[in-house]
Amino acid sequence: MFINTITKVIITAYVDDLLFIARNRDLITQIKKELDKRFNFKHIGDLKDYLGMNIVRNLDNCSIQVNQIKYINQLLKQLGMEKCSPVKSPME
Repeated sequence: MFINTITKVIITAYVDDLLFIARNRDLITQIKKELDKRFNFKHIGDLKDYLGMNIVRNLDNCSIQVNQIKYINQLLKQLGMEKCSPVKSPME
């Protein structure tokens, strides 16, 4: 992980996946161009899945939702529980 405290840019790497986080999209574009000069990598667009997490961004209200629905459904199927019913449990 790389964090630039001046520009507030965060770059994370996991095996062959890079994630760029910044308040300014132009800054991310600039960083990608610089990296393209040195490395051959593919841009796959805005973040939707990362390390098993589903990422949902809402630009209108500046929110990010992170969940593991795909993983949970896969786990339920693996355990033969895909048709189970959800039950509410109170938070303490």
